[in-house]
Amino acid sequence: MSTIALIIVYTMAVYGLSEMVVFGSGPFHIFEKWRNFTENINGHFGELFQCMLCFPTWVGLLFSLINVLFIPIAFTPACQLLGVGNNVFVSLLTVFIDMMYAAGSCWLLYRLEECMDRHFNVEMDGEEELIDVDEEE
Repeated sequence: MSTIALIIVYTMAVYGLSEMVVFGSGPFHIFEKWRNFTENINGHFGELFQCMLCFPTWVGLLFSLINVLFIPIAFTPACQLLGVGNNVFVSLLTVFIDMMYAAGSCWLLYRLEECMDRHFNVEMDGEEELIDVDEEE
């Protein structure tokens, strides 16, 4: 698989997981219950699971640590760029870059999704209805 394809798959995996945990209810409302539980423990800890900039950062950390420590094939963007090696400094830099890439790319995709929702959807009677731009004329 090419580098660009790996980065796209990585980005979609991080975004999909983050979208599920931050906004989804999940089977048996498990994500919703988890967000409420963490909010009751500590407000700041609860924000981690309710923020599309915070949660992907930690997903990036998890994926990067898995890649650096356990999988010798580079599948995260920083590992693609710097390689997977035994150098501690390079490994720490790789983890940091992956965290920042995950946070930035997910936040950008989330904002793009919000912008498209505002532009193409209109809320009517509690239901969203798609507006065809060509029919407005």
